[in-house]
Amino acid sequence: MTLRSVSSPAYIPGKNDDDLENRVLPRILLRQAERFGSKPFIDVCGRSASFEDMLQVSSQLARGLRQLGVNRSDRVAMLLPNCFELVALWFATSSLGAIEVPTNPGLKGDLLCHNLNNCGAEVLVADASALAELAKVQDSLPSLRTLILVGTAPAEARAAGIRIGRIVSFEECMAPQLGFDLVDVHYSDPMAILYTSGTTGPAKGALMSHHHCYAWAAAMASNLGYTSSDSYFSALPLFHTDAQMFGVLLPLIYGTKTTLVESFSASRFSGSGPRQRRNRDQSARCDGRHPDACSGIGQRPQSRQGVPVHSDGA
Repeated sequence: MTLRSVSSPAYIPGKNDDDLENRVLPRILLRQAERFGSKPFIDVCGRSASFEDMLQVSSQLARGLRQLGVNRSDRVAMLLPNCFELVALWFATSSLGAIEVPTNPGLKGDLLCHNLNNCGAEVLVADASALAELAKVQDSLPSLRTLILVGTAPAEARAAGIRIGRIVSFEECMAPQLGFDLVDVHYSDPMAILYTSGTTGPAKGALMSHHHCYAWAAAMASNLGYTSSDSYFSALPLFHTDAQMFGVLLPLIYGTKTTLVESFSASRFSGSGPRQRRNRDQSARCDGRHPDACSGIGQRPQSRQGVPVHSDGA
């Protein structure tokens, strides 16, 4: 991989076999932030960030997590709905060489305890909607040492009866110092533990390396014919493989915009007038709430996981 090819506008990090070392999430984010700066990258349920914004936020979070004692190979579990904080924490965790464990926020009782105990997480990130259930099952979660709260205060968790030793807010994890020295993460290092739905027994945690996740995203890009002129829309939950790998990682790799919402609504999706363009045999239609989240819709959908959005050339 030459300096000239890396600086090319057409460069896709890690795309060629001689660029394997760049198939690592924090390295891809750094590269794309340097290349695209303030270009819009992500909108999660109405909260937006550019490529450089995401690098700055995740770097501050990584520094804050490190101050909490999170190190390489540690597990950071997340019990959150689709939100910007989940993506930022995922990126920050990866920057430390640690492992994110997004968990279905609808799990309760033994099913929730199984996932949290099985992954061995000592740090859990949750929002207010999880407090009542955590108070019920906390005695069955002996490994948890730290609870990070999104959108609510530690006093609310104590009031709900949670006795976990250390409870801090998301904002407290945003270390004020800028800049962060990336951990030397190898493409074969684990990035995530993603759990199956557990329909035939206890959920199984799939340990996924950076390279595994990159290859998954690259395969979907090839299947969709995705290019750096496209953008992506997903209504799938971020604890799911498809939303993470296709809805976030794929656009990051290609330097494009992605839009994620909490759930799909057909009426919202088709609520505004269509913006059309010729693209193979497809038309484009915009979501009324997210005017730049358009869908390539043909007679047969390209993907059940998410919707690639093709530029109108305007």
